[in-house]
Amino acid sequence: MKKYFVKALILVFGLGVATTFTACHNGEDSVQVTNDVPTTNLKHSISGTILASDGSELTNATVKINGSTVAVSGSTFTKDGLTDGSYKVEISKAGYKSIEETVDLAIETVNGKKAAKNVVKVYYLANDVATTAQTVATTAQTSSEITIETTSQKDADGNKANDTEESITVQTETQAVTAAEQNDIEAQIKAQGGTSINDLQISVTNITSLEDAKAVARANNVAASRMTRATTAMPNNNELLAGVALQAGKFQINMPAGKPYVMKVKMPDDVKGAISLFRTYTGDKWTAIDIKNPQAEGIESIDLSTPGMVLIKLSIVRTQSFGFGVVVGSSVDETSYEDIEAAPITNGATARSISSMPYTVKAGVVVSQSSTGALTDFLRKIVVRTYGTRLVKEAKIVTKNYVFQPAYQMHANGTLYLSGFQKVKVTTFSVSNSNAKFTATEYGDAFVAPYEVFDEDEITVHDGGSVRR
Repeated sequence: MKKYFVKALILVFGLGVATTFTACHNGEDSVQVTNDVPTTNLKHSISGTILASDGSELTNATVKINGSTVAVSGSTFTKDGLTDGSYKVEISKAGYKSIEETVDLAIETVNGKKAAKNVVKVYYLANDVATTAQTVATTAQTSSEITIETTSQKDADGNKANDTEESITVQTETQAVTAAEQNDIEAQIKAQGGTSINDLQISVTNITSLEDAKAVARANNVAASRMTRATTAMPNNNELLAGVALQAGKFQINMPAGKPYVMKVKMPDDVKGAISLFRTYTGDKWTAIDIKNPQAEGIESIDLSTPGMVLIKLSIVRTQSFGFGVVVGSSVDETSYEDIEAAPITNGATARSISSMPYTVKAGVVVSQSSTGALTDFLRKIVVRTYGTRLVKEAKIVTKNYVFQPAYQMHANGTLYLSGFQKVKVTTFSVSNSNAKFTATEYGDAFVAPYEVFDEDEITVHDGGSVRR
C-alpha cells in the first residue's frame, strides 16, 4: 500500500524571505550579497538616469564622479568598481542648472553576509533661465518674465502624464524714478563700493532646491554660514513647489517710497490657495513669510487679490530667494498580499538535484488620479519623482529564481512547488488645502518557500518485524 507525504522545506515563512527589493524617494539602493568573498573584492556601483524637469530624457549631459568623467549612454550612466567612501556626483548640461550630491558607499551586512551597495537614482535638471538684467533709472518702468515651473510631466514609460499646460511665471518690474531718487540710489551704491547706479544689475532665475539658493548667495558674495546639505525640504513639512532667486550682487538698496520693486508671480488659483511662502538670504535655511500679514524686512506688501496672481512688493532690493511650498501628505490605505505564480517541477522515477525554481511577481508602481486641476498636475510631478523609474502605466511581470543553497535533492516521482505571496501597498498622496489626490499601488517584496509532494512506501508491522510494502 502507498501513502502520500508532503515534505515542506520552509526556509523562513512567517517573516518571509525577501526576494524583491523596493526603492524609495528618487531611486533605489540594492545590495549584492556574497557568501565568502573577502570584502576587499566587493565593489559598489552608482547608476543614474538624467531627465529634464518635465520627465523627458536628457542626452549629452556631462557626469563626473569625484572629478573623473563617466561615460553616458543616452540619458543613463553607470560607474562600477567603487570601493568604500564618499563620492561626489556632478551632472551638467548647457542650458540647465548643474546639480551635485554626495553618495556614501560602504560594505553592508545582510543576513549575516557581506554585501556591496548598488545605488540607482533619477536626476532631474531644471532649465537655467534668467531675466535680462534690469536697472533703476528715470526712464519708463522695465519688466521681464520667466517661467519657474510648469505642470508638464512624463512618466517612467515616457508618456505624457497630463494635458494641463498651466505654469508659474514671474514678471518683475522696476518703476521709473525721479532724478533726486536716482541720486539717492546711486549714493547707496557708492557707499557699498560701487561707482554708479549702473552697477546695480537686477536679475531673477528659477531655483529648484536650497542648493540653488546657496549658489546664488555664494555668487553674490552673501555670507552663507551653516551650509547644510542641499534639500528641497522647508519648514512645517512643506515641499518646494517652485522658487525664484532675486540677484542684486553685493548691494542692498532701499527703494524710493511708493516705488517698490515688484515681483508678479502668476499661478493657477488652485495652486495659490495651497501655497506657503518662504525666503532665504544666505541660502542656509528657509524662513516662513506670512502671506496675509508679512511684516518682514524689505517686504512692503503681498497682494493676493488679483485672480491667478501673487504680487510681492519689495521696499528693499537685495540678493535673496523666495520659495513656494506645499504640504504633501501620504497615507497608506491598505496593505495586502497576493499569491505568487510558479510552475511546479514534476520528477520522474529517478531522484535528481534541483538548484533553482522560477516564479513570477509584479513590479513597479501604478498611479491613478482622483482629481483634476493644476495642483493635481503638480502633485503628479512629486509622485513621479518619489518613485522615479519604478513608476509604470501597468504593473510588469518579472521572472525571478528561488535558489537552493545547497541544491535540493528531489525525490523520485515527486512534485516540487513554490508557495508564497507578494506585498502590495496602496498609498494616497494629497496636498493640504486642495483636492489634489493620487493613489499609488506599489508591488513590493515577495516571500516564497518550497515544498515537495512525493510517494513513500508505508511501513507496517508483520510477525513482530518491519515490512516495507
